[in-house]
Amino acid sequence: MLFPISQGFSQKTDTAPTLSVTLTSHSPYVYQDEMGYTIVVGSVENKNAQTAVTNVKIRATFYDDTSVAPLEIVSGSTILDIIPPLGTSPYVIKSNSPNPQITQVGVFLETFDSSATKSKLISLEESGILFDGNLVFSGILKNGPAPSADTNVYLAFYDRFQPPRLLGVSTIPLGDILPNEQVSFEFDEKINSQSVGFKMFSDSDVFYSDFIDIKLPEPEILSKLVTISDVTVTDSLGNRLSE
Repeated sequence: MLFPISQGFSQKTDTAPTLSVTLTSHSPYVYQDEMGYTIVVGSVENKNAQTAVTNVKIRATFYDDTSVAPLEIVSGSTILDIIPPLGTSPYVIKSNSPNPQITQVGVFLETFDSSATKSKLISLEESGILFDGNLVFSGILKNGPAPSADTNVYLAFYDRFQPPRLLGVSTIPLGDILPNEQVSFEFDEKINSQSVGFKMFSDSDVFYSDFIDIKLPEPEILSKLVTISDVTVTDSLGNRLSE
């Protein structure tokens, strides 16, 4: 379910110190999951060409239709702990409670710090993809020339809107990886039916990768040919009329 974003709440103006880091959209994708929690999905862009940023905090404020007082205020972080110069990172923020009264959400960039950047020395490649309602995807990660920890591969799904909206982010944890090691990974889950593709990317404590854009194939539909044989037609007295 898509909830409207109140323009009165969402159109905040960043102050001068935050102009180099911005929300890519003040109207992120907002939906209610199967447990009733409200999920906010969006992305943050680092517009600085020289400096990476870290500790990026985004505030989501949840409202109902009847009051300007928020029902909840939740702070979240970007998926990437360090956003490189001119880079972007998705974020996902979840309400604290499954509140059906939430109908509007405002998002606001709170704080960030400058940071040394990581080295872009992780490479990713696709090795197989099948879409039949579930997405079955496999790939290979090649690590850089040093050991890494907390290595993850991310799939950020988007729809056919222009510009595309982020619908969700799935994480494939890989953990510790040796220098120059190649690691296979797999993903097999049901995904948002509005998804038309995803961006695959990775990071660890020391390295990160490019974003790789992958389009979803058309769903494979299995069909069965049914053959009926040995059928006879009889009249009311049981006499055979045809074969």
